[in-house]
Amino acid sequence: MKVRFHSKYLGLCYNRRNKQIASVEWSSRLAHPTHNGEVRGSNPLSATMKEILTFKDVYVPPFKVGDLEIYVFSSNGTKTFTAFGDKAQAHMNHIVSLLNGELTEKYDKSDVIVDKDKLYVKGSLIMVRGWGTLIGSGGYNLTPTEAAKIQDDFIQWVVDTITEDKSIRKD
Repeated sequence: MKVRFHSKYLGLCYNRRNKQIASVEWSSRLAHPTHNGEVRGSNPLSATMKEILTFKDVYVPPFKVGDLEIYVFSSNGTKTFTAFGDKAQAHMNHIVSLLNGELTEKYDKSDVIVDKDKLYVKGSLIMVRGWGTLIGSGGYNLTPTEAAKIQDDFIQWVVDTITEDKSIRKD
């Protein structure tokens, strides 16, 4: 999609066949298309879209460990985790396999500690990422409160998915 600016405050978006597909209202330095092709100001999501956006829209499985084996990315390209240290890398690989449904050997709930955007798995630090995607003008452009809720919900889902209470016997 190309954006041609006819004046300081109005632009028209064209597709590859040079057909006009949206107009642009320019209210800040950046303009982004919304889900329906409209472009309004610097916020890519309308208020309605923000209300229904969940962590599942931002952190989309399957997850993949990056080339350096210290980062994990979701299938839509959102940086999801960073591992700090060799033990953390091994735990992160295990977590990714659990989240993708490739393994069933879960951690005990006592082995996983959450501190804001940090997961400590058996003492190894794995940081939950994606903040820039959530609040950035090139991402979802959410407020810090909205972004924190989505990231917190994602962290809770991760912990629920990778842990089980092993002190309870299953018969």
